[in-house]
Amino acid sequence: MGEDTVAISGEKIPASIFELKAPNTGIPNVSIPGTLIWTSAEGIVLALQDSDKPEQRIELVEYKKYGKF
Repeated sequence: MGEDTVAISGEKIPASIFELKAPNTGIPNVSIPGTLIWTSAEGIVLALQDSDKPEQRIELVEYKKYGKF
């Protein structure tokens, strides 16, 4: 979906944003929301968010990198 930065412990980490969508359930008035995922260049999940509820976001709060992957 695009590029962004995520602040973790005061450090800004570049992130790519992806969206996962479930197929239509086929049941009237029932839908499964998509999930937005922010990942680092190494593939570490930095944040998750329900695409229908941006106020409900889960973020990584501490990150320590000891070496290259």
